[in-house]
Formats: sequence, C-alpha cells, structure tokens
Amino acid sequence: METAPGASGRIPAASSAAAKSAATGSFAPNWLIGIQGSGSGADIKDEVLDPFFGPPNQKQFHARTDWLADVTGRLGVVWDRFMLYGKGGVAGAGDKYNVSETMVTCDAGAVIPCTYDASETRTGFVVGAGVEWAFWNNCSVFLEYDFYGFVII
Repeated sequence: METAPGASGRIPAASSAAAKSAATGSFAPNWLIGIQGSGSGADIKDEVLDPFFGPPNQKQFHARTDWLADVTGRLGVVWDRFMLYGKGGVAGAGDKYNVSETMVTCDAGAVIPCTYDASETRTGFVVGAGVEWAFWNNCSVFLEYDFYGFVII
C-alpha cells in the first residue's frame, strides 16, 4: 500500500473498510489531496398521520432511507501520524415511500383499505471534515463528520 510522508511518520494513502475506498497523493510538504468513495446501509425512517384527513378517512405516510453513498474529494494537512482534512462531493440515497389509508365509500359506507408504494434514488451533496490517525504502518482509524443535503426541486 502506498503511503504519504508525515513529519516523523507515515499516513496510509488508502484506508480499507467494507464499503470504503480512497486514493491520495502528496502535492506539497505536509499536504495531501485525494478522492474517496463510500457506501453504507441505512435504516432511517419516520411516519406521520395526515393532519387534514381524520377518521374515518385516515391516511398514514411512511418514508425510509435504505442506503447512502458518496464520492468526495479530500484535502488535508499531515503532521506526524495525524491528518486533519475537509471533504466535499456528490451523494446519493435510496428511499422508499408508503401511504396507507382507509376510505369509506359514500354509497354503502364500506371501509376499503388502500396502500400506495413508491421508491426513488435521490442525488445531492456531502461536505465534511475529519481527523485520521495512523496507529501502525498501513493501518489507520478516523473520526469524521458528514453533512448530506438532498434538494427537492
């Protein structure tokens, strides 16, 4: 694995995780630039009752995000076995939606349950910052904050 020099240690050029890959290079003393891709499964969900339709015509909306993925550029400063970096790039999310409602017919007063399903892949952006520590040759750990934004147009 290729490494980039630090002041007195070496920072791995690529970290390996189940769904993460990175490529970096040094362009000036103690500075690193690179590209990183990552993906993860998610179970982000919420539901809400429709405030405009009460019983007997009740509607319930469900939304769930199943996965997140991103490809980002990273720019960081390296000292000793630590790297402080910022990142930004493109992100994607896989979402599923469901609406459940009970309808009462006008003529017979019968209750009819109905369900509607939809899914989409949303595209947006991600920005973040983090710190990485090379605790052993070619082995590092990192702590990172990422903000994902998905704009509805």
